Amino acid sequence: MIILPMLLTVLGKHIIYCCNDSSRKFKASGVLLLDTSKSLFPGYLYVAEPRDVITALQRPMLSENLVFFTTGDIPGLRELAEKSSATVCVTDLSLVALHNELFRCLEIYKEWRDALVGKSSGGIFSLLQAGGTLADASLYLLNIQHEVVAGSTKPEYGELLRYVIDYNQTIISEDVKKLFSLLDEQEPFAYTKGEEGINLCVLPVQDGNDTLGYLFAASKHELNLLKQILFLISIEVAELLSKSDSFKKGRISFQNLAQDLFSKEQPEHLEALQMRIQRLPRPPKKYMRCIVVRPHSSFLYNMNKIATEFESIFPSDNVGVLEDELIILLSSDYSTCPLSCELSELDDLLKKYEAYAVISNPSKTARGIRIMYLQCKGVFDVVLKVRYQINERYFFFERFMPYYIVHLCAHQAKEAFGTDDIVFLSHPGVLAVTRYDRTNNSDLRDVLFTYLLNRCSISRTAQALYMHRNTVIYKINKIEEILGRPMDDPYLRFALIFSCMLIRYRENYQNEHVQL
Repeated sequence: MIILPMLLTVLGKHIIYCCNDSSRKFKASGVLLLDTSKSLFPGYLYVAEPRDVITALQRPMLSENLVFFTTGDIPGLRELAEKSSATVCVTDLSLVALHNELFRCLEIYKEWRDALVGKSSGGIFSLLQAGGTLADASLYLLNIQHEVVAGSTKPEYGELLRYVIDYNQTIISEDVKKLFSLLDEQEPFAYTKGEEGINLCVLPVQDGNDTLGYLFAASKHELNLLKQILFLISIEVAELLSKSDSFKKGRISFQNLAQDLFSKEQPEHLEALQMRIQRLPRPPKKYMRCIVVRPHSSFLYNMNKIATEFESIFPSDNVGVLEDELIILLSSDYSTCPLSCELSELDDLLKKYEAYAVISNPSKTARGIRIMYLQCKGVFDVVLKVRYQINERYFFFERFMPYYIVHLCAHQAKEAFGTDDIVFLSHPGVLAVTRYDRTNNSDLRDVLFTYLLNRCSISRTAQALYMHRNTVIYKINKIEEILGRPMDDPYLRFALIFSCMLIRYRENYQNEHVQL
Protein backbone atom coordinates (compact mmCIF):
# COMPACT_ATOMS: atom_id res chain seq x y z
CA MET A 1 0.00 0.00 0.00
CA ILE A 2 1.13 3.54 -0.77
CA ILE A 3 -0.44 6.98 -0.71
CA LEU A 4 -0.24 9.54 -3.49
CA PRO A 5 1.78 12.13 -1.51
CA MET A 6 4.70 9.69 -1.61
CA LEU A 7 4.77 9.90 -5.40
CA LEU A 8 4.04 13.62 -5.44
CA THR A 9 7.06 14.17 -3.20
CA VAL A 10 9.30 12.45 -5.75
CA LEU A 11 7.84 14.26 -8.78
CA GLY A 12 8.07 17.54 -6.87
CA LYS A 13 8.45 20.52 -9.14
CA HIS A 14 7.25 18.52 -12.16
CA ILE A 15 3.68 18.51 -10.79
CA ILE A 16 1.38 21.02 -12.49
CA TYR A 17 -1.72 20.12 -10.47
CA CYS A 18 -3.47 17.11 -8.94
CA CYS A 19 -7.24 16.57 -8.86
CA ASN A 20 -9.34 14.73 -6.26
CA ASP A 21 -8.20 12.77 -3.20
CA SER A 22 -4.45 13.27 -3.07
CA SER A 23 -4.24 11.44 0.29
CA ARG A 24 -5.92 8.27 -0.99
CA LYS A 25 -4.35 5.01 0.09
CA PHE A 26 -4.13 2.40 -2.66
CA LYS A 27 -2.36 -0.74 -3.71
CA ALA A 28 -0.03 -0.05 -6.64
CA SER A 29 0.73 -3.27 -8.48
CA GLY A 30 2.67 -1.57 -11.25
CA VAL A 31 2.86 1.18 -13.89
CA LEU A 32 1.03 0.78 -17.20
CA LEU A 33 0.84 2.86 -20.37
CA LEU A 34 -2.80 3.78 -20.89
CA ASP A 35 -4.54 1.94 -23.75
CA THR A 36 -7.97 3.50 -24.22
CA SER A 37 -9.19 0.46 -26.17
CA LYS A 38 -8.80 -1.89 -23.19
CA SER A 39 -10.35 -2.25 -19.77
CA LEU A 40 -8.90 -0.28 -16.88
CA PHE A 41 -8.04 -1.97 -13.59
CA PRO A 42 -7.64 -0.37 -10.13
CA GLY A 43 -4.29 -1.08 -8.50
CA TYR A 44 -2.16 0.27 -11.36
CA LEU A 45 -0.73 3.70 -12.09
CA TYR A 46 -1.70 4.69 -15.63
CA VAL A 47 0.65 6.95 -17.59
CA ALA A 48 -0.71 8.68 -20.70
CA GLU A 49 -0.89 11.71 -22.96
CA PRO A 50 -3.54 14.25 -21.84
CA ARG A 51 -5.93 13.42 -24.72
CA ASP A 52 -5.95 9.72 -23.82
CA VAL A 53 -6.75 10.57 -20.19
CA ILE A 54 -9.72 12.69 -21.35
CA THR A 55 -10.97 9.74 -23.40
CA ALA A 56 -10.64 7.43 -20.37
CA LEU A 57 -12.42 9.86 -18.05
CA GLN A 58 -15.39 10.02 -20.45
CA ARG A 59 -16.09 6.32 -19.99
CA PRO A 60 -19.33 5.47 -18.14
CA MET A 61 -19.10 3.82 -14.68
CA LEU A 62 -15.45 4.77 -14.25
CA SER A 63 -13.87 3.21 -11.14
CA GLU A 64 -13.06 5.72 -8.40
CA ASN A 65 -9.85 3.89 -7.54
CA LEU A 66 -8.13 4.70 -10.83
CA VAL A 67 -5.02 6.90 -10.83
CA PHE A 68 -3.76 8.70 -13.96
CA PHE A 69 -0.48 10.57 -14.56
CA THR A 70 -0.33 12.74 -17.66
CA THR A 71 2.50 14.24 -19.67
CA GLY A 72 1.02 17.72 -19.82
CA ASP A 73 -2.16 19.78 -19.64
CA ILE A 74 -4.72 20.64 -22.31
CA PRO A 75 -7.99 22.63 -22.21
CA GLY A 76 -10.90 20.70 -20.64
CA LEU A 77 -8.75 18.16 -18.78
CA ARG A 78 -8.92 19.79 -15.36
CA GLU A 79 -12.67 20.40 -15.52
CA LEU A 80 -13.33 16.79 -16.55
CA ALA A 81 -10.91 15.44 -13.94
CA GLU A 82 -12.57 17.39 -11.10
CA LYS A 83 -15.98 16.00 -12.08
CA SER A 84 -14.73 12.41 -12.16
CA SER A 85 -14.06 10.09 -9.21
CA ALA A 86 -10.57 9.16 -10.42
CA THR A 87 -7.33 10.79 -9.29
CA VAL A 88 -5.55 12.74 -12.02
CA CYS A 89 -2.03 14.08 -11.63
CA VAL A 90 -0.75 16.41 -14.38
CA THR A 91 3.04 16.71 -14.86
CA ASP A 92 5.45 18.35 -17.32
CA LEU A 93 7.49 15.17 -17.86
CA SER A 94 7.75 13.16 -21.06
CA LEU A 95 6.01 9.80 -21.31
CA VAL A 96 9.23 7.78 -20.94
CA ALA A 97 10.60 9.89 -18.07
CA LEU A 98 7.28 9.77 -16.21
CA HIS A 99 6.92 6.01 -16.61
CA ASN A 100 10.49 5.30 -15.53
CA GLU A 101 10.29 7.57 -12.49
CA LEU A 102 7.06 6.02 -11.23
CA PHE A 103 8.36 2.49 -11.86
CA ARG A 104 11.57 3.26 -9.96
CA CYS A 105 9.55 4.64 -7.02
CA LEU A 106 7.35 1.56 -6.76
CA GLU A 107 10.39 -0.72 -6.71
CA ILE A 108 12.02 1.31 -3.94
CA TYR A 109 8.77 1.38 -1.92
CA LYS A 110 8.50 -2.40 -2.23
CA GLU A 111 11.99 -2.80 -0.78
CA TRP A 112 11.21 -0.39 2.06
CA ARG A 113 7.92 -2.09 2.85
CA ASP A 114 9.60 -5.51 2.91
CA ALA A 115 12.03 -4.09 5.48
CA LEU A 116 9.11 -2.87 7.64
CA VAL A 117 6.34 -5.41 7.26
CA GLY A 118 8.16 -8.22 9.08
CA LYS A 119 8.65 -5.93 12.07
CA SER A 120 5.00 -4.92 12.34
CA SER A 121 4.14 -8.32 13.83
CA GLY A 122 6.23 -7.33 16.86
CA GLY A 123 4.04 -4.31 17.54
CA ILE A 124 4.43 -0.59 17.08
CA PHE A 125 7.67 -0.34 19.04
CA SER A 126 9.40 -2.88 16.75
CA LEU A 127 7.99 -1.10 13.72
CA LEU A 128 9.32 2.26 14.92
CA GLN A 129 12.75 0.74 15.50
CA ALA A 130 12.81 -0.66 11.96
CA GLY A 131 11.45 2.61 10.56
CA GLY A 132 14.05 4.62 12.47
CA THR A 133 16.81 2.46 11.02
CA LEU A 134 15.38 2.76 7.51
CA ALA A 135 14.99 6.55 7.74
CA ASP A 136 18.21 7.05 9.72
CA ALA A 137 16.08 8.96 12.21
CA SER A 138 14.84 9.13 15.75
CA LEU A 139 11.20 8.20 15.30
CA TYR A 140 8.28 8.64 17.73
CA LEU A 141 4.56 7.91 17.75
CA LEU A 142 2.55 10.70 19.37
CA ASN A 143 -1.04 10.59 20.59
CA ILE A 144 -3.61 13.21 19.62
CA GLN A 145 -2.48 15.32 22.60
CA HIS A 146 1.01 15.44 21.03
CA GLU A 147 2.58 13.30 23.76
CA VAL A 148 5.00 10.49 22.98
CA VAL A 149 3.47 7.00 23.17
CA ALA A 150 6.43 5.00 21.84
CA GLY A 151 9.67 5.76 20.08
CA SER A 152 13.09 4.76 18.87
CA THR A 153 15.96 7.16 19.54
CA LYS A 154 19.26 7.20 17.68
CA PRO A 155 22.03 7.53 20.28
CA GLU A 156 23.89 10.16 18.26
CA TYR A 157 20.78 12.37 18.23
CA GLY A 158 20.27 12.12 21.99
CA GLU A 159 22.04 15.36 22.84
CA LEU A 160 20.40 17.26 19.98
CA LEU A 161 16.94 16.17 21.14
CA ARG A 162 17.55 16.98 24.79
CA TYR A 163 15.75 20.31 24.34
CA VAL A 164 13.01 18.83 22.17
CA ILE A 165 11.78 15.87 24.25
CA ASP A 166 11.94 15.85 28.03
CA TYR A 167 12.94 12.90 30.19
CA ASN A 168 9.28 11.97 30.61
CA GLN A 169 8.96 11.59 26.84
CA THR A 170 6.65 14.58 26.32
CA ILE A 171 7.23 16.97 23.45
CA ILE A 172 7.98 20.34 25.02
CA SER A 173 9.83 22.34 22.35
CA GLU A 174 7.87 25.32 21.06
CA ASP A 175 9.39 24.73 17.62
CA VAL A 176 7.82 21.29 17.53
CA LYS A 177 4.47 22.50 18.84
CA LYS A 178 4.27 24.98 15.96
CA LEU A 179 4.56 22.14 13.44
CA PHE A 180 1.07 20.86 14.25
CA SER A 181 -0.49 24.19 13.28
CA LEU A 182 1.15 23.90 9.83
CA LEU A 183 -0.56 20.62 9.00
CA ASP A 184 -3.57 20.77 6.68
CA GLU A 185 -5.34 18.65 4.09
CA GLN A 186 -3.29 20.08 1.23
CA GLU A 187 0.06 19.45 2.92
CA PRO A 188 -0.20 16.68 5.56
CA PHE A 189 3.47 17.08 6.43
CA ALA A 190 5.35 19.79 8.31
CA TYR A 191 8.99 20.28 9.23
CA THR A 192 11.41 22.74 10.76
CA LYS A 193 15.16 22.96 11.14
CA GLY A 194 16.52 22.14 14.57
CA GLU A 195 20.03 22.48 15.97
CA GLU A 196 22.99 21.49 13.79
CA GLY A 197 20.81 21.08 10.69
CA ILE A 198 18.58 18.32 12.04
CA ASN A 199 15.14 18.09 10.41
CA LEU A 200 12.17 17.88 12.81
CA CYS A 201 9.15 16.48 10.97
CA VAL A 202 5.50 15.71 11.83
CA LEU A 203 3.09 13.55 9.83
CA PRO A 204 -0.48 12.53 10.84
CA VAL A 205 -1.31 8.82 11.15
CA GLN A 206 -4.77 8.49 9.62
CA ASP A 207 -7.43 5.85 9.10
CA GLY A 208 -9.77 7.37 6.53
CA ASN A 209 -10.74 10.77 7.90
CA ASP A 210 -9.79 9.89 11.49
CA THR A 211 -6.44 11.04 12.88
CA LEU A 212 -5.15 8.32 15.19
CA GLY A 213 -1.94 10.08 16.16
CA TYR A 214 1.24 11.55 14.67
CA LEU A 215 4.69 10.43 13.60
CA PHE A 216 7.46 12.73 14.78
CA ALA A 217 10.92 12.25 13.28
CA ALA A 218 14.30 13.87 13.83
CA SER A 219 16.90 13.19 11.16
CA LYS A 220 19.71 14.67 9.10
CA HIS A 221 18.48 12.61 6.16
CA GLU A 222 17.63 14.36 2.88
CA LEU A 223 14.16 15.80 3.49
CA ASN A 224 12.26 14.41 0.46
CA LEU A 225 13.56 10.91 1.10
CA LEU A 226 12.68 11.14 4.79
CA LYS A 227 9.21 12.36 3.87
CA GLN A 228 8.57 9.35 1.61
CA ILE A 229 9.71 6.89 4.26
CA LEU A 230 7.51 8.54 6.88
CA PHE A 231 4.48 8.27 4.61
CA LEU A 232 5.15 4.54 4.21
CA ILE A 233 5.66 4.03 7.96
CA SER A 234 2.44 5.92 8.69
CA ILE A 235 0.51 3.40 6.57
CA GLU A 236 1.90 0.46 8.56
CA VAL A 237 1.28 2.21 11.91
CA ALA A 238 -2.31 3.07 10.91
CA GLU A 239 -2.98 -0.56 9.98
CA LEU A 240 -1.75 -1.71 13.39
CA LEU A 241 -3.81 0.86 15.26
CA SER A 242 -6.95 0.43 13.19
CA LYS A 243 -7.07 -3.32 13.98
CA SER A 244 -8.66 -2.25 17.23
CA ASP A 245 -12.32 -1.37 16.73
CA SER A 246 -11.92 1.46 19.19
CA PHE A 247 -10.01 3.47 16.61
CA LYS A 248 -12.80 3.07 14.08
CA LYS A 249 -15.73 3.74 16.37
CA GLY A 250 -14.36 6.88 17.98
CA ARG A 251 -15.04 7.11 21.68
CA ILE A 252 -14.87 3.82 23.55
CA SER A 253 -16.15 2.77 26.93
CA PHE A 254 -13.79 2.58 29.89
CA GLN A 255 -15.28 -0.84 30.62
CA ASN A 256 -13.84 -2.28 27.39
CA LEU A 257 -10.50 -0.58 27.85
CA ALA A 258 -10.19 -1.76 31.47
CA GLN A 259 -10.80 -5.37 30.45
CA ASP A 260 -7.86 -5.18 28.04
CA LEU A 261 -5.52 -2.98 30.07
CA PHE A 262 -5.98 -4.79 33.40
CA SER A 263 -6.24 -8.35 32.08
CA LYS A 264 -4.21 -11.12 33.71
CA GLU A 265 -2.27 -11.67 30.50
CA GLN A 266 0.23 -9.04 29.40
CA PRO A 267 -1.39 -6.98 26.59
CA GLU A 268 0.43 -7.35 23.27
CA HIS A 269 0.31 -3.70 22.23
CA LEU A 270 0.46 -1.29 25.16
CA GLU A 271 1.10 1.52 22.67
CA ALA A 272 -2.36 1.01 21.18
CA LEU A 273 -3.89 0.96 24.65
CA GLN A 274 -2.12 4.25 25.40
CA MET A 275 -3.89 5.84 22.47
CA ARG A 276 -7.21 4.20 23.34
CA ILE A 277 -7.03 5.91 26.73
CA GLN A 278 -7.15 9.28 24.96
CA ARG A 279 -10.33 8.24 23.14
CA LEU A 280 -12.34 7.60 26.29
CA PRO A 281 -15.58 9.57 26.77
CA ARG A 282 -13.70 11.43 29.49
CA PRO A 283 -10.12 11.68 28.14
CA PRO A 284 -7.65 11.66 31.05
CA LYS A 285 -5.28 14.51 31.68
CA LYS A 286 -1.50 14.22 31.81
CA TYR A 287 -1.17 12.22 35.06
CA MET A 288 -3.39 9.27 36.01
CA ARG A 289 -3.98 7.05 38.98
CA CYS A 290 -6.47 4.27 39.63
CA ILE A 291 -8.60 3.38 42.64
CA VAL A 292 -9.45 -0.28 43.19
CA VAL A 293 -12.66 -0.71 45.23
CA ARG A 294 -13.84 -4.00 46.71
CA PRO A 295 -17.19 -4.31 48.53
CA HIS A 296 -17.30 -6.68 51.48
CA SER A 297 -19.38 -9.01 49.30
CA SER A 298 -20.07 -8.34 45.65
CA PHE A 299 -22.95 -10.84 45.84
CA LEU A 300 -24.92 -8.60 48.18
CA TYR A 301 -24.76 -5.54 45.96
CA ASN A 302 -25.36 -4.67 42.33
CA MET A 303 -21.90 -3.63 41.12
CA ASN A 304 -23.33 -1.45 38.35
CA LYS A 305 -25.43 0.40 40.91
CA ILE A 306 -22.32 0.96 43.03
CA ALA A 307 -20.46 2.20 39.93
CA THR A 308 -23.23 4.76 39.31
CA GLU A 309 -22.88 6.12 42.84
CA PHE A 310 -19.11 6.39 42.54
CA GLU A 311 -19.55 8.22 39.23
CA SER A 312 -21.53 10.84 41.15
CA ILE A 313 -18.48 11.73 43.27
CA PHE A 314 -16.04 11.28 40.36
CA PRO A 315 -18.05 12.99 37.57
CA SER A 316 -15.04 13.90 35.44
CA ASP A 317 -13.31 10.52 35.75
CA ASN A 318 -13.84 7.05 34.29
CA VAL A 319 -15.49 4.26 36.31
CA GLY A 320 -15.82 0.59 35.35
CA VAL A 321 -16.56 -2.84 36.84
CA LEU A 322 -14.17 -5.80 36.62
CA GLU A 323 -15.75 -8.91 38.17
CA ASP A 324 -15.95 -8.17 41.92
CA GLU A 325 -13.96 -4.93 41.74
CA LEU A 326 -14.69 -1.35 40.85
CA ILE A 327 -11.96 0.51 38.93
CA ILE A 328 -11.81 4.31 38.88
CA LEU A 329 -9.35 6.02 36.54
CA LEU A 330 -8.82 9.60 37.68
CA SER A 331 -6.40 12.16 36.29
CA SER A 332 -4.89 15.60 36.76
CA ASP A 333 -2.53 18.06 35.12
CA TYR A 334 -0.44 17.96 38.31
CA SER A 335 2.13 15.24 38.98
CA THR A 336 0.67 14.65 42.46
CA CYS A 337 -2.67 13.76 40.81
CA PRO A 338 -4.91 14.81 43.71
CA LEU A 339 -8.28 13.15 44.12
CA SER A 340 -11.18 15.03 42.54
CA CYS A 341 -13.46 14.42 45.54
CA GLU A 342 -13.22 14.93 49.27
CA LEU A 343 -11.68 11.95 51.08
CA SER A 344 -14.48 12.08 53.66
CA GLU A 345 -17.00 11.75 50.83
CA LEU A 346 -15.13 8.72 49.48
CA ASP A 347 -14.94 7.17 52.96
CA ASP A 348 -18.69 7.60 53.54
CA LEU A 349 -19.53 5.85 50.28
CA LEU A 350 -17.13 3.01 51.08
CA LYS A 351 -18.77 2.56 54.48
CA LYS A 352 -22.20 2.45 52.86
CA TYR A 353 -21.21 -0.63 50.86
CA GLU A 354 -18.84 -2.12 53.44
CA ALA A 355 -16.10 -1.59 50.87
CA TYR A 356 -12.40 -0.85 50.98
CA ALA A 357 -10.28 0.98 48.40
CA VAL A 358 -6.59 1.10 47.53
CA ILE A 359 -5.43 4.23 45.70
CA SER A 360 -2.46 3.77 43.35
CA ASN A 361 0.53 6.01 42.74
CA PRO A 362 0.30 8.35 39.70
CA SER A 363 1.61 7.48 36.23
CA LYS A 364 1.59 9.03 32.75
CA THR A 365 1.39 5.88 30.62
CA ALA A 366 -0.84 2.88 30.01
CA ARG A 367 2.05 0.61 30.99
CA GLY A 368 2.53 2.50 34.25
CA ILE A 369 -1.15 2.54 35.20
CA ARG A 370 -1.39 -1.22 34.51
CA ILE A 371 1.53 -1.83 36.88
CA MET A 372 -0.04 0.47 39.49
CA TYR A 373 -3.31 -1.48 39.26
CA LEU A 374 -1.53 -4.81 39.67
CA GLN A 375 0.34 -3.44 42.69
CA CYS A 376 -2.92 -2.29 44.30
CA LYS A 377 -4.52 -5.64 43.57
CA GLY A 378 -1.53 -7.49 45.00
CA VAL A 379 -1.39 -5.49 48.22
CA PHE A 380 -5.15 -5.34 48.83
CA ASP A 381 -5.50 -8.38 51.12
CA VAL A 382 -2.19 -7.61 52.80
CA VAL A 383 -3.39 -4.11 53.72
CA LEU A 384 -6.59 -5.39 55.32
CA LYS A 385 -4.68 -7.80 57.54
CA VAL A 386 -1.65 -5.76 58.60
CA ARG A 387 -3.08 -2.20 58.73
CA TYR A 388 -2.02 -0.38 61.83
CA GLN A 389 -4.11 2.23 63.64
CA ILE A 390 -6.06 3.36 60.54
CA ASN A 391 -9.82 3.84 60.76
CA GLU A 392 -10.53 4.93 57.18
CA ARG A 393 -11.63 2.52 54.49
CA TYR A 394 -9.31 3.91 51.83
CA PHE A 395 -5.55 3.32 51.66
CA PHE A 396 -2.88 4.98 49.56
CA PHE A 397 -0.51 2.45 48.04
CA GLU A 398 2.49 4.60 48.94
CA ARG A 399 1.57 4.21 52.61
CA PHE A 400 1.71 0.41 52.39
CA MET A 401 4.42 0.09 49.75
CA PRO A 402 6.91 -1.51 52.22
CA TYR A 403 4.38 -4.29 52.87
CA TYR A 404 4.11 -4.87 49.13
CA ILE A 405 7.90 -5.16 48.95
CA VAL A 406 7.71 -7.71 51.78
CA HIS A 407 4.98 -9.49 49.79
CA LEU A 408 7.25 -9.68 46.74
CA CYS A 409 10.14 -10.89 48.92
CA ALA A 410 7.97 -13.72 50.25
CA HIS A 411 7.17 -14.89 46.69
CA GLN A 412 10.81 -14.62 45.65
CA ALA A 413 11.96 -16.49 48.77
CA LYS A 414 9.54 -19.32 47.97
CA GLU A 415 11.07 -19.64 44.52
CA ALA A 416 14.69 -19.16 45.57
CA PHE A 417 14.83 -20.97 48.92
CA GLY A 418 11.80 -23.25 48.95
CA THR A 419 10.14 -21.32 51.81
CA ASP A 420 8.10 -18.15 52.08
CA ASP A 421 9.35 -17.50 55.60
CA ILE A 422 10.84 -14.01 55.27
CA VAL A 423 11.67 -13.57 58.95
CA PHE A 424 15.30 -14.40 58.18
CA LEU A 425 15.45 -10.93 56.55
CA SER A 426 14.63 -9.27 59.88
CA HIS A 427 17.06 -7.28 61.99
CA PRO A 428 18.23 -9.51 64.91
CA GLY A 429 17.30 -6.77 67.37
CA VAL A 430 13.60 -7.00 66.45
CA LEU A 431 13.74 -10.78 66.85
CA ALA A 432 15.31 -10.28 70.28
CA VAL A 433 12.53 -7.86 71.28
CA THR A 434 9.90 -10.33 70.01
CA ARG A 435 11.54 -13.11 72.02
CA TYR A 436 11.46 -10.93 75.13
CA ASP A 437 7.73 -10.20 74.57
CA ARG A 438 6.90 -13.90 74.39
CA THR A 439 8.87 -14.70 77.50
CA ASN A 440 7.51 -11.83 79.56
CA ASN A 441 4.07 -11.38 77.98
CA SER A 442 4.94 -7.75 77.12
CA ASP A 443 4.31 -5.44 74.15
CA LEU A 444 7.74 -3.94 73.52
CA ARG A 445 7.68 -4.63 69.77
CA ASP A 446 4.43 -2.71 69.31
CA VAL A 447 5.86 0.13 71.37
CA LEU A 448 9.03 0.08 69.26
CA PHE A 449 7.05 0.16 66.00
CA THR A 450 4.78 3.00 67.16
CA TYR A 451 7.73 4.96 68.55
CA LEU A 452 9.60 4.73 65.24
CA LEU A 453 6.51 5.61 63.17
CA ASN A 454 6.02 8.70 65.33
CA ARG A 455 9.55 9.96 64.64
CA CYS A 456 10.83 8.86 68.06
CA SER A 457 8.50 11.24 69.88
CA ILE A 458 7.67 10.10 73.41
CA SER A 459 4.55 12.27 73.66
CA ARG A 460 3.10 11.19 70.29
CA THR A 461 3.85 7.54 71.06
CA ALA A 462 2.15 7.81 74.45
CA GLN A 463 -0.87 9.44 72.81
CA ALA A 464 -1.09 6.79 70.07
CA LEU A 465 -0.86 3.88 72.56
CA TYR A 466 -2.92 5.52 75.30
CA MET A 467 0.02 5.08 77.70
CA HIS A 468 1.49 7.29 80.34
CA ARG A 469 4.59 9.17 79.17
CA ASN A 470 6.77 7.61 81.92
CA THR A 471 5.64 4.14 80.88
CA VAL A 472 6.74 4.80 77.30
CA ILE A 473 10.13 6.12 78.49
CA TYR A 474 10.64 3.00 80.60
CA LYS A 475 9.80 0.69 77.71
CA ILE A 476 11.99 2.56 75.20
CA ASN A 477 14.92 2.28 77.63
CA LYS A 478 14.24 -1.43 77.93
CA ILE A 479 14.15 -1.81 74.13
CA GLU A 480 17.51 -0.03 73.74
CA GLU A 481 18.91 -2.28 76.45
CA ILE A 482 17.83 -5.35 74.44
CA LEU A 483 19.13 -3.84 71.19
CA GLY A 484 22.42 -2.99 72.86
CA ARG A 485 22.54 0.46 71.26
CA PRO A 486 20.54 3.71 71.08
CA MET A 487 18.21 4.33 68.10
CA ASP A 488 19.89 7.52 66.86
CA ASP A 489 21.20 5.91 63.64
CA PRO A 490 18.69 6.52 60.76
CA TYR A 491 19.78 3.31 59.00
CA LEU A 492 19.09 1.35 62.18
CA ARG A 493 15.68 2.97 62.54
CA PHE A 494 14.79 2.06 58.95
CA ALA A 495 15.94 -1.55 59.48
CA LEU A 496 13.89 -1.81 62.66
CA ILE A 497 10.72 -0.43 61.02
CA PHE A 498 11.08 -2.75 58.04
CA SER A 499 11.74 -5.72 60.32
CA CYS A 500 8.61 -4.97 62.36
CA MET A 501 6.66 -4.96 59.09
CA LEU A 502 8.22 -8.28 58.07
CA ILE A 503 7.06 -9.93 61.29
CA ARG A 504 3.60 -8.30 61.15
CA TYR A 505 3.25 -9.69 57.59
CA ARG A 506 4.32 -13.14 58.77
CA GLU A 507 1.94 -13.20 61.72
CA ASN A 508 -1.10 -11.37 60.33
CA TYR A 509 -1.09 -12.12 56.59
CA GLN A 510 0.64 -15.48 56.36
CA ASN A 511 -0.90 -16.50 59.70
CA GLU A 512 2.33 -18.23 60.68
CA HIS A 513 3.94 -18.37 64.08
CA VAL A 514 7.34 -16.67 63.93
CA GLN A 515 10.07 -19.19 64.69
CA LEU A 516 12.67 -17.56 66.93
